[in-house]
Amino acid sequence: MLAIILSFVVITLLITVLFRTWLIVPGTKRTRMTATTRTQSVKTMIVLGSGGHTAEMFRILRGLNFKMYEPRVYIKAEDDKISEAHCGRFESSPRIINIPRARQVGQSYWTSIFTTLKSLGVCIHMVWKECPQVIICNGPGTCVPICISAYLRKFFGNEVKIVYVESICRVEDLSLSAKLLYLLVDKMFVQWPGLTRKYPKAEYIGLLSH
Repeated sequence: MLAIILSFVVITLLITVLFRTWLIVPGTKRTRMTATTRTQSVKTMIVLGSGGHTAEMFRILRGLNFKMYEPRVYIKAEDDKISEAHCGRFESSPRIINIPRARQVGQSYWTSIFTTLKSLGVCIHMVWKECPQVIICNGPGTCVPICISAYLRKFFGNEVKIVYVESICRVEDLSLSAKLLYLLVDKMFVQWPGLTRKYPKAEYIGLLSH
């Protein structure tokens, strides 16, 4: 009898989790984003990556109405000095949060399992503490644990929109980060039209560097 009760509880919990996950997957009728005119600003989390990703992100940000995306908080890897310098040049007194990298360049895949779990734990705590309404990212590996953490917030009924802008370098295929997050993000924008044929969820927005 006990085994039957436990089996029933496990099956019920599994069905509940699967149904809840289906409800919050972006792109379903219940979660599809619609074009609406906002009158209030939203707390925005901006994920930066070293080098080209950061430079590209600030080109994206120049096209935003900053009054509608505040307060802003920038997220970067703790050893990323380039992004910190970019923030200081882009706006005065930016709020920056450092997180550990999930994987260092050249790090073995075996040891990266532990660093990824550490990074994910830090990101879950940070995202739940900051409660962003919008997350903007453009492909650095740093964004993966952050977006997963935001998706967990959605699972428990918290509203947060994830916007992913693919790098201009991705002409024929999505980056690994984009593939991992393809089903989780609310909007995925690409800069080359051919990607929309291969990935129907992606939306073409042209070259942001022009």
